[in-house]
Amino acid sequence: MSEPKLTGCTEFERMLNFPIAIIAATANRVVQGTRRFHSLAHLIAPHVPGLSLSFVIHRHFPYSDQLAIALAELLDRGILDVKQAAIGPHGEQDTLYTLAPPTATSSIILPQSCSTIVRLLDCSSTIVLEVASTLAFFLARGNQWDQAVSQAMYLKPVKAIPPIISQAKTLLQFFP
Repeated sequence: MSEPKLTGCTEFERMLNFPIAIIAATANRVVQGTRRFHSLAHLIAPHVPGLSLSFVIHRHFPYSDQLAIALAELLDRGILDVKQAAIGPHGEQDTLYTLAPPTATSSIILPQSCSTIVRLLDCSSTIVLEVASTLAFFLARGNQWDQAVSQAMYLKPVKAIPPIISQAKTLLQFFP
């Protein structure tokens, strides 16, 4: 039996359903922060049948204009809720993405293997996800591990430090 695909007849509909499915697959049904959302999406998208998102390095992390458009559209339609909240030890403001009440019981799901990946990634810190997705970005473009690490360290000199790179490497081992 094959795994379910994201519902939607068109690529745009599948793209709209993708963020909903990500949120629905997280433990608390919330994604904390835009960087985290893009990092999760970058790591998961290649494993979702029928979905094609393009990513570029933007402000030092993989970013998708298509995902940004989908998130904005879902907000406009009232399918997603966003809240600003003080996060972390320094109380930085971050965006919390949740499903709006009618969508909170969404039947839009990721294939089981992708849902498992989301739950695994959801347990990681945003910094580890950022570094892992940045490394994955460079690896997907044909760079060797050492080259990807060098580029990540150049882009993120404060975040891409050996303990974080080690954790990111462990996460990336779960991806084919």
